[in-house]
Amino acid sequence: MLCGLMLNALVTEANAGTMPVVGMPSPRQPASPVWQAETSKTRLPFLADQAWLGLFSVGDLMLLSGASLSLRFACVERSR
Repeated sequence: MLCGLMLNALVTEANAGTMPVVGMPSPRQPASPVWQAETSKTRLPFLADQAWLGLFSVGDLMLLSGASLSLRFACVERSR
């Protein structure tokens, strides 16, 4: 989970405190000022939220994977 948080923080910091969205359809507006459509000045676009990933980023997916693994291990330990 920490890796996911670090990746999201890295891309947000590299883009002046905003999370770029790569491939955001033009009629769509970001839900928050934190998200901004990708521009030619976007840094680290491969770590940004991606339209083809359902508007998730690589960091988000790592966070979700880590959380699900933690939950699974907690459930297994509890059943012993």
